[in-house]
This record gives sequence, C-alpha cells and structure tokens, in this order.
Amino acid sequence: MMLPTTIRTIQTAALTAGLLAFSTPAMADYPEKPIRIIVHAGAGGGTDNMVRAWAKFANEAAGVESYIDNMTGAGGQIGYTALAAAESDGYTIGTITTMSITNLEIIREVDFTLADSLTPICRMVFDPSGVFVNPNSEIQNLDELVAASKASGRPLTVASTMNWGAHHVHLKMLEDATGTKFTYVPFDKTADVGAAIMGGHADIAVGALSYFGTLAEQGKLRGIVSAADERSVFLPSLETYEEQGYDQILVGSSRGIAAPAGMPQEVIDYLEASCKAALESPEFRAEAEKIQVTPIIAYLGADDFRSYLLDLQDNMRVFLKDVK
Repeated sequence: MMLPTTIRTIQTAALTAGLLAFSTPAMADYPEKPIRIIVHAGAGGGTDNMVRAWAKFANEAAGVESYIDNMTGAGGQIGYTALAAAESDGYTIGTITTMSITNLEIIREVDFTLADSLTPICRMVFDPSGVFVNPNSEIQNLDELVAASKASGRPLTVASTMNWGAHHVHLKMLEDATGTKFTYVPFDKTADVGAAIMGGHADIAVGALSYFGTLAEQGKLRGIVSAADERSVFLPSLETYEEQGYDQILVGSSRGIAAPAGMPQEVIDYLEASCKAALESPEFRAEAEKIQVTPIIAYLGADDFRSYLLDLQDNMRVFLKDVK
C-alpha cells in the first residue's frame, strides 16, 4: 500500500539522495520487498513512535513499504531474540534501546549478545530519564521523596518499563545515591506506566522525559527530579539532581536501529544513510515535533553507535555487579 500523496510529497531531496548515494550495482534492487521492523517495545511509546516516524519517510525514498512488528515482553528480550535470529538479508531490522540491549545478557541467560549477534545501524534519539509522582502526592522534591521512602515502613512502589532498562538503572542509581530501597514494577508499555501512576496504583513513576515530562507539564503528574545534565524542554521547571544538592545522575534511553549480524555492508550503509537523511530533514523534524522527538534527536552512525553501546556495556558490567 502506497503512502498518501500528502505524505509522499513532503519527502526531501536530501533523504532520497542520501539513500541513492549508497546504491551499488550489487544492491541495485534493494529493497525489493517489504522490510519488517521488529519493535521490542509496545505501541504508542517513545521507541514505537520514533521508528514509525522514521519509517514513514524512509518508505517513500526506498520505494517500498515497511511494516512494524511489535514483539514485547521480558524487558525487550523477546524482540531482541527474534531480531538476532532473523536472516541478515536486509529485510528484517529492529529497534534497540539502552540500557536493555546492553544489560540483558549481563543479568540473565539470553540467546544473543550485543557484540556478536547484532549490527547497530544508527542512534536516533537520546531521551533522559526522570522521576514523577501523582499530582495529589505530598512529595514535592527529591528530599521529600527520600524522607517519605524511609518513613513509609515499606518500599515505595515504582512503575516503569523493562527490567534493567534505562529507567530501572536510574532507580538503582537513585537507591545507591540516597540509601533508599524501592519495589520495581515493570510494564511492557509506557502508556500503562502512565495509567498506573495517574490512577494511584503506584507511588512513583520513572520514565522518559519526553513522555512523562509532557504529562507533568499538563498537570497530570508532578516531576521530582531529572537525570539529565540540564533542564528539559519538556518540563523546564524540573530540577536536576545537582540542582537539588545531590551528585549528578545522568541516565536515559538511547533509541536506534539494528540488524542481525552478518548483514552486507552495502545494506548497512544504505539504512544508515536513510536514518541520517531523515533526521536532518526539516520536514521530518516538523513531523517528529508532533510526537515530542525533535528536541531529543541525537544521531550516531553505525560505527559510533556500536562503540558507544559496547563502552556502555563495559560500564554496566561493573555497575550491575555491585547493585544486583
């Protein structure tokens, strides 16, 4: 099914040219059939929205449809396992996010490794993590959160996504920095985390500033602290750890695209160019603004993204050894 004309006409020359630059005689017909994009997270969350926005632009330039296959569960493990096991022919790619893609093989038995089973293609965004409460909560800041946790007589419940993903690691860093303990309750979908905290079913939510900061700006949540190095455009009133008198914690979700290991270099180059051209396109950025992606665009190419992930994984091996 072709995209609507109104969408097709906003494709930029840069996007098409970026892809054609990597077309070689050996892959002149690529892609000649639909590309499956495995999304390891639920529909409607930051990762899903990001890749759908990218695919809409890349589809027209490639002259072929792609389709989204949401494979959620087990903290991303189900989707990652399917991606790693897929044919490396260029017709199955998928999303990866930190920290789940770096951490799962450290904390449990899985059928893939980041280094040997996957080929990172590009990072699209980096979305800092934050801590939020229901607006009816008496907790106003980080000091009050720590005090409430220590006075409650039970660990406060924390709704979030993916065991040992970015937001779980954020919580562990918070515990380590403040001497508090929490009960982590993971959900497959970001929207379900929002529903849990807004419905009073959890004490705290830890999640992406692009999603939860927007809810807080609307008065549906209250922000407590940001794990960024500066205040977020999504919630300018939210202070960082350092601004509240604590050692700075910097953690968030890098979201990008990867492929099964062994994919031909020409195809990797082609897809990398698609990612870069789309993220640089004013038209794409205008569309991405509507789903809160534009302010957190943070492109890394294939080689840089791989190095970034493997370095992060080395750091997480040390950190998780101490906190598990």
